[in-house]
Amino acid sequence: TVVDRFTKAFSRLGTLTGPTRDLDVYLLNRETYVQRLAPTLQPGLLLFFAELERRRQIEQKKLVRVLRAKTTRNVLASWRRTLRSRDRQPAPLAEMPTVEVASRIIRKRFKRVLKDGRALDASTPDPEVHRLRIQCKKLRYAMEFFSALYPRQDMQGLLRHLKKLQDILGSFNDLSVQQEMLRTTMKKVPTGSQRHLEQAAALGGLMQSLYQEQQELRGHFVEAFEQFGDPATTALFLELFQNKQGIS
Repeated sequence: TVVDRFTKAFSRLGTLTGPTRDLDVYLLNRETYVQRLAPTLQPGLLLFFAELERRRQIEQKKLVRVLRAKTTRNVLASWRRTLRSRDRQPAPLAEMPTVEVASRIIRKRFKRVLKDGRALDASTPDPEVHRLRIQCKKLRYAMEFFSALYPRQDMQGLLRHLKKLQDILGSFNDLSVQQEMLRTTMKKVPTGSQRHLEQAAALGGLMQSLYQEQQELRGHFVEAFEQFGDPATTALFLELFQNKQGIS
């Protein structure tokens, strides 16, 4: 189908931006990372950031190459033609009022977030926390896309709770990615040189600092999720997104 075809194409393009973005997060926070360490460890990060600069240039060139490639241009041209086409097949739910379709989608995504969030605890592996983050993104996108169909004040209140949860999960995921990058880098640090020993010590110190912050975020997440999934918020979600709700 059209949806399946373009979902795969745009998902591929989105994935290609990941390495450059992750490296940008590191480089933009360079001074913050340096200040996390004791003064004696700080010089050890210089080699690390020099390597990140080099890797970012490589990844950015790859990204630019793909974005300028004929395959990408063809995908975008095909997408434009599809949007402009008058000969489109009706969607399966084309006869259903938009507000009912929207409510069905949002209710389903909200219940999935509640289910996945309630299954999390202090020992939940990072990939499962990341999956919840993705579910929160899908819920937020759906709510924002259909927001004009519902009372503005109610939507803003619900989105505030969701954004707070998303911010924590986003920071948690960044910390997870950053620690994994540090682990990978440490495995490649040569041995025997004083300079490289200093680099390894600095990377280890930074990993510990990031890990501690990530553990603190787990606690913040529990608090935010309790607010997001409390009886009053849950009742408002289920009431607002009933089939008959919405603004005509």
